Amino acid sequence: MNIKTILIIVAAQTLLIVATVAGTWMLFQSTSNSAPEMLVETANVEGEVKPKAPKDLKDPLYFSVEPAFVVNLKGEGASRFLQVQVDLMSRDADDIEKLEKYHARIKNDLLMLFGSVSREELLAAEGKTKLQQSALLAVNTVLKEESGKGSVEAVYFSKFVIQ
Repeated sequence: MNIKTILIIVAAQTLLIVATVAGTWMLFQSTSNSAPEMLVETANVEGEVKPKAPKDLKDPLYFSVEPAFVVNLKGEGASRFLQVQVDLMSRDADDIEKLEKYHARIKNDLLMLFGSVSREELLAAEGKTKLQQSALLAVNTVLKEESGKGSVEAVYFSKFVIQ
């Protein structure tokens, strides 16, 4: 091979690399600029759904209900237990203060809720989801009754053990 052929091959490879980088950059620019804004829906105590655009959302704040709950599950036969760690999410710092203030009542209501379910209900994924929704409603009901506003957006189970 002569030097002229080698230079042509190197130039072609360089051009190919530049074209790949430019194409990738243009692809990512077009998808980030033209992506539709996703709406996030939250439900309040009355069941009304309020859509929010991402630009309107504040950073999430989390509150762990300590210690983890350990309850007897209802049902027949041998004793069954549920251990669940509950974390609450809100975007309002006032809610976190209210969660601390009404911590005892929130724990009581969640304890009663968790003790009212059966093992069979919790074995299905839908049962866990339903329990999460019920827990969210219970927490927001306490906050609304005590302070007039309940805007906890989510309940997360960070530990969930059925025995």
